[in-house]
Amino acid sequence: MIDTAIPLDDLSRDQLLGVIIGASARLSALATVPVAGGSPGNGASLLTANEVAALLGIPKARVYEMQRRGQIGCVRDGRTVRFGRNHVDAFIAARSVAAKAG
Repeated sequence: MIDTAIPLDDLSRDQLLGVIIGASARLSALATVPVAGGSPGNGASLLTANEVAALLGIPKARVYEMQRRGQIGCVRDGRTVRFGRNHVDAFIAARSVAAKAG
C-alpha cells in the first residue's frame, strides 16, 4: 500500500472537517475489542495503531508520533500500546472546527 496521507497540520479547515467527519463515521462502525469490565457500546474499547490510523486516514507512524507528543492518549501494557476509543474521540473533538455560517 502506498501511503499518500498528508499531515493534519497541512489541511485546510474544510479538509480537516472532512477528515474528522469521515473518521467519526469509521470509528462508529468499527468493531473493537472490549476492555475487561466494559463493552463496546460504553466507550471502553481498545484499538491498535493500525485501526486508529485507518480511522483518521493517516500513517501508523503518525499515530505513534502523536502518542509520543501527548496529542492522543494511550494504554500501555509493557511494550504493547493500545488506544482507547475515548482517546480517539477526544483527539477528534479537540481538533473539530465549527462550520462558518453563511
